[in-house]
Amino acid sequence: MLLPVLLSLCLPTGGDLVQSLEVLAPRAIGPAGMSGRVASLAGVPGDPLTVWVGAATGGLWQTTNGGLSWQARFEDQESSSIGSIALWPTDPDVIWIGTGEGNPRNSSSVGTGMYRSLDGGNTWRHLGLELSEKIHRILLDPRDRDSAWVAVLGPTWSDGEQRGVYHTSDGGESWQRQLFFDARTGCSDLAADPRNPEHMLAGMWSHRRSPDFFESGGEGSGLFTTHDGGLTWRELGVDDGLPEAPMGRIGLAWSRSHPNTVYALVEAETPVLLRSDDGGNSFRTVNSKPDVAPRPFYFCDIRVDPKDPERVYSLHTIATVSTNGGADFETLIPYNLIHPDHHALWIDPTNPQRMINGNDGGIAFTHDRGKSWRFARNLPLAQYYHIAVDMAVPFNVYGGMQDNGSWQGPSAVWENGGIRNHHWTEVGFGDGFGCVPLPGSTTRGYGMSQGGSLYRWDSDTGERCAIRPDGPDDTRLRFAWNAGIAVDPFEPNALWYGSQFVHRSTDLGRTWQIISPDLTSNDPRWQRQAESGGLSRDVTAAENHCTILAIAPSDLEAGLLWVGTDDGRLWRTQDGGQEWTSLEERLEGVAPNTWISHVEAGKHSVDTAWVVLDGHRRGDRVPHLYVTHDGGENFERLALEGVVGHAHTLEEDPIDPNLLFLGTEGGLWVSSNRGAAWTKWGKGFPTVPVRSLVVHPRDHDLVIGTHGRAAWIVDDIRPLRAAGADRENGPVQVVQPPPAIAYQVKQTGESRFPGSEEFRGKNRSRGALISFRLTEPEGGFEGKGTLDILDGAEAQVLMRIKFDPTPGLNRLTWNLRSHGLGVDADKTPLLERSGGPAVVPGLFHVRVRMGAGEAEAEDSQPLQVLPDPRARASLADLSQKRALLLRLGGMFAELKAAVTHLERAQADITWVRDRHTSLEVTATDPTEDAPDSELTTQLEGLEGSIKDLLDQVQEPEGQRGIHESERLFDRLGRIQWYVSSHHGAPRPAEEASLAKLTGEVSGVIDQVNQLLADKLPGIRQLAREEGLLPFGHPDK
Repeated sequence: MLLPVLLSLCLPTGGDLVQSLEVLAPRAIGPAGMSGRVASLAGVPGDPLTVWVGAATGGLWQTTNGGLSWQARFEDQESSSIGSIALWPTDPDVIWIGTGEGNPRNSSSVGTGMYRSLDGGNTWRHLGLELSEKIHRILLDPRDRDSAWVAVLGPTWSDGEQRGVYHTSDGGESWQRQLFFDARTGCSDLAADPRNPEHMLAGMWSHRRSPDFFESGGEGSGLFTTHDGGLTWRELGVDDGLPEAPMGRIGLAWSRSHPNTVYALVEAETPVLLRSDDGGNSFRTVNSKPDVAPRPFYFCDIRVDPKDPERVYSLHTIATVSTNGGADFETLIPYNLIHPDHHALWIDPTNPQRMINGNDGGIAFTHDRGKSWRFARNLPLAQYYHIAVDMAVPFNVYGGMQDNGSWQGPSAVWENGGIRNHHWTEVGFGDGFGCVPLPGSTTRGYGMSQGGSLYRWDSDTGERCAIRPDGPDDTRLRFAWNAGIAVDPFEPNALWYGSQFVHRSTDLGRTWQIISPDLTSNDPRWQRQAESGGLSRDVTAAENHCTILAIAPSDLEAGLLWVGTDDGRLWRTQDGGQEWTSLEERLEGVAPNTWISHVEAGKHSVDTAWVVLDGHRRGDRVPHLYVTHDGGENFERLALEGVVGHAHTLEEDPIDPNLLFLGTEGGLWVSSNRGAAWTKWGKGFPTVPVRSLVVHPRDHDLVIGTHGRAAWIVDDIRPLRAAGADRENGPVQVVQPPPAIAYQVKQTGESRFPGSEEFRGKNRSRGALISFRLTEPEGGFEGKGTLDILDGAEAQVLMRIKFDPTPGLNRLTWNLRSHGLGVDADKTPLLERSGGPAVVPGLFHVRVRMGAGEAEAEDSQPLQVLPDPRARASLADLSQKRALLLRLGGMFAELKAAVTHLERAQADITWVRDRHTSLEVTATDPTEDAPDSELTTQLEGLEGSIKDLLDQVQEPEGQRGIHESERLFDRLGRIQWYVSSHHGAPRPAEEASLAKLTGEVSGVIDQVNQLLADKLPGIRQLAREEGLLPFGHPDK
């Protein structure tokens, strides 16, 4: 492995890598039209503009304008899962955050404890409870901003001592655990008497999730009450109106307007809604209908109207409302109005007509108590599982999202307005997972939803053809929640799909063949998903186990396939499935049966493969990454020192074998030395689970699929590779720039003026991306650097850009134009202000220079500019167009020079006249003749001539109103406008107009030259005779 070691000497490492990552900050492309799961909400009573949103995995967001725009306020912490938000009622700038979503589904994230801000979210302080993992509720003492109670649900996948009810009286400096049962029982909800914050009710919940099973309910579950701020607790039982044990999750709601009224939604053998009319001392059942608590592990929150104790809201798949104290419920939010699966509801206590709802698809606002809702289409919280790309120009991004379908959208758009929601197309509904286009197509592909529901989609016709394979004979197939899928890189109509077997189709899924034995452990102990749920059966394929998760075909050798399963099996076949080799016993240092979330077939060697293992479903949150370089005979465990979060995926750069990208629950990590050290992509990219990564094979962009912040793109990762590995390293190193496309910007497909509310993904910079590295000399940089764009023969500088140098990586964008047209754009409003005419596509050179004299250093690289693939014009047409625009530029420059001479003469006239007048006024000897008036007369005549000439060329200063100008600048600008507006060669009318103007411009230039040559010398002589300084004297 000598080659990677040699290459690593040229790679950015350490601090240089950090600086490079800052320069190459990813851009968010969305989408936001379908958002993501929201776990918590908080508003400010009486303030309709300020709202806080806690996303399940997408961080904390704030709006101060009622949702017209949002700002991420929690991007740099170690968790992006927000379980609870609490604003201190006296000062809403005091914000408490509990991390870790309190709805413990199979894909929920983990938190890192409590945080507090005292300045409205600008800065945060970590308050501990870092092992709590999930915090579902925070109660603040309205009397003391440093006093808070916290409902800690605790770990989902393992035992944990940091569970129950905790209290702090010193702002989180220390915590006291006040209510605890055992290591698998946490606090699911906490509610306080509005009259007395020390009078509380706590729902305790025993639960456990494993890779193959979920169990809700147990000995520790129950309802507890305290009257002394948690110092002592009493458990309520059957005699107090509660159902018989065992119980499961409990949700609580206390009436603000009638504090004796409390509601409790209790999971039990028969779930019930309980009501107390004595402040929570005793309860009675008001509703035991079968649908009173559907899926309580995921939905168990209830709310009471702050001014009506009989109006109760229940949040589940459909949000419902009761107007008779919970006895009956009716639909509040229909399934097809806003996204179902409701988790949060904030009601303004000063105006219950105003509510905010949080669900699996984002948030919605109502101002009429739920009669109508406005969905926030500008929160990019999409939770991707997988990302794929096609070869369109610009390329498209594909992916499936948690409970929000599968989508196709552009990596960039060649139109006004950026990447907007209307650019995204849903290709499949349901929970979205793998979504891949057919090779060579942008309108057809494969998608899936949970449990193996595979389909082939066609976005032209709308077809979604079900193609899930069948099992052999009576064998029941086991498909993962997120099953493995891969398209054959050597056969465009072939794909693989994973159950417990590897299935292969060579005809787009019409027929299937099983090419493997059962590659899982097939352990019956791990196949109890049909019984999963505990007290409330919940069979949704989320606990399907002993299944194939990862299928990784080699791009280098047909028939070479790597397969990983959710019960820790790892396999390799070299002959398309005739023979399989089991490899998992060679993965030393990781627990047996650990989930293999991703396998990456080597892009540089058929014997290389990377294996990502995720043990968090068994309580192991350490990231695991292995690599083999000998076809699986041996595996090396990589030391992931400093990497935070269990690992999800890895992408090996297709060009540089040293460059690796790792996605974990804690963010995106980069290694420039083949995994020896890792750097977090911090500045410019948030902490968020990264589930999928793709380096585009043509454009060399890194596409990032996050589970909570939608999709991101790093444009052109070439600077992260072995810069100049085959070239001499010097103080200036220009990275080979990507080809640039001289595309025409078209009009947007939606409103040009959408206001502030619409999300706009950041577009790729238009033009050529030019990256270069600078080594700072001793004594620092002197002056500015220059970036020159030269023609293909390197004979002519077409554009020069001056820049302030920065040590390390620099990136600039050239707009594919040559030098400007030599005229003040402020005086020619029709003239494009972005420089001179566009260059004709072809070969150019980029040269960067620093320093001067002996200290001068430079480097250059070729740059290819490609034509717009949509354009009908030939390169010859574009050359004619550029030639005409250059002629225009020359005429502009001549006129500009003439105007400059005239304006200088005008300034001189003003100076001489003012000085001459001053001499007249100060003459005190009545016998002395006054200054000769001939000078004044000639000055006035020259000034009038100059004014007449300037009036032919440009608008006078101070011109107001809308009018069409016939000045030369404006007429030339109109021709430039017309010629630039189309792709082809100049049209006859444009040539004729230019020919006519050429004569007029020449005439004006002649008049200016004649005026300056004939009249100006005489006036200078007269001024000199009067003892005045000559025109243009430097002492003026």
